[in-house]
Amino acid sequence: MPWKAILSCLFAVAVFLFYVLKQTHLIIYQEWGQMFQFTSEYFIDRIAVPGGLARYLGEFFTQFYHTPWVGAVIIALLATAVHRLSWTIARRDGAGDAAFPISFVPALLLLAFMSYADTLLSYPIAMAAALLSCLLFRPTRKNALILLPYIAVFYHLFGTTAYIVALYEAAMLVAIGIREKKAASCCLLAAMLTAWTFAVVWISTFYTPYPLWRIFKGIPYHSVPTEIPSLQIHSMWITSAAIAAMALLPRWKMKPIITSAITVALVAVGMKLTAEKYNTDLNYLISYDSLVYTEQWDKILTDTDTFNRSSSMSVACCDLALAIRGQLADNLFDYPQMGAEGLFLFMQRDNLSSNVIGEILFRIGMVNEAQRFFYDSQESLFNHNKSTRLTKRLTEIEIVNGQYDVARKYLHQLAKTLYYRGWANEQLLLLGNEDAINNHPLYGRLRSLRSTEDYIFQPNRLFYILESLYKQNPDNFLANQYMQAAIPLIKSKKRP
Repeated sequence: MPWKAILSCLFAVAVFLFYVLKQTHLIIYQEWGQMFQFTSEYFIDRIAVPGGLARYLGEFFTQFYHTPWVGAVIIALLATAVHRLSWTIARRDGAGDAAFPISFVPALLLLAFMSYADTLLSYPIAMAAALLSCLLFRPTRKNALILLPYIAVFYHLFGTTAYIVALYEAAMLVAIGIREKKAASCCLLAAMLTAWTFAVVWISTFYTPYPLWRIFKGIPYHSVPTEIPSLQIHSMWITSAAIAAMALLPRWKMKPIITSAITVALVAVGMKLTAEKYNTDLNYLISYDSLVYTEQWDKILTDTDTFNRSSSMSVACCDLALAIRGQLADNLFDYPQMGAEGLFLFMQRDNLSSNVIGEILFRIGMVNEAQRFFYDSQESLFNHNKSTRLTKRLTEIEIVNGQYDVARKYLHQLAKTLYYRGWANEQLLLLGNEDAINNHPLYGRLRSLRSTEDYIFQPNRLFYILESLYKQNPDNFLANQYMQAAIPLIKSKKRP
């Protein structure tokens, strides 16, 4: 195997290990944030917007994140594809082996951009598609004219990664013009191609219901439109510049072992800097949310970040883990606390906090309050997706409450997915079967824990609600744990 192929394979393995060992929570978070359905309506809804095919393909592959190591494989393959395509294009257009280390720059930029938790898989797919287009159209004056209609089609399918194609082709056309002493005509073609690309994007503003700035940055690559990182645009033009630089640099002679050493050093530094970008407060909170939903209570309690990097959300997750283990009342102050509010996070109003609050209330038996938090999280997703996780929880609550028509609606949606189809079909068979539901380990237990009294839900009355739940059902172990924990926390807050 050639030394360059070996280095590419090692890079793929490094990316895979990084995600599967350190970023599993981000993979899980991405899978929960959508509900890919095998329907024509779902496809048409996606393809109607510029970049729609990239979004559709991204969501199709994201559903396989249900098995985290498969998600790590997908990310590693896409990052390596970006690297290999960059090198193949540059090599075709004249790059020498000494330029090989630069071919990892686009892939490292991609991984850096994916450190933002809300970056969607549609971006690496669209980036790979753009590089494939650069490989398909060799920079020539004839191909520049063919690219004009192609750019329009590509933009609608894959979005603003069309900039990568246009900028690379334009840069190479200028270089060709200078080399062949036809600078005027080649520069004109390059300017025309670049202007046409931005004109196509501008024209789409007349039929695309998004703000102008977001359309020019790219619609389907990031799920939070108000927080699109500048790296999204920077990675595009830097990718074009890196490939053009590789192609135009002199073909220096360098021994493979020296080039390999430079490559390893560059990638190692790049991976180190990239890994630091993943060390954010948001990613830290996402990891706690995923541990709660997957019920990894021991891992929550043994996580050193519980002490070194505590926040109100991590405190609430830690308290829930203690309650599940029956240790909340006895070991409460062995872990960081933030007053009675820290038990339930009621002062926080973001999606992650709402998910955690919902999980706590759901397990205690306060299913109606949990439903409100889960529903708010579902409807506040910025890209208007539906979450598999939240839809599943809402379904379970509707079954507990006997609202079978609403539950059936949710289950029909989940039945159109790949990984949740079996679960949905099993629940459909339960609907209306009161004996089976009452004897179900989850539904039956939650029905027995629900309050039989009407009350106005207010955070400052939570202690009395917990007391009422426990008196109503002394088997409500969690309500008793939280009630006992609330007393010392309230007293500690009242001390001067």
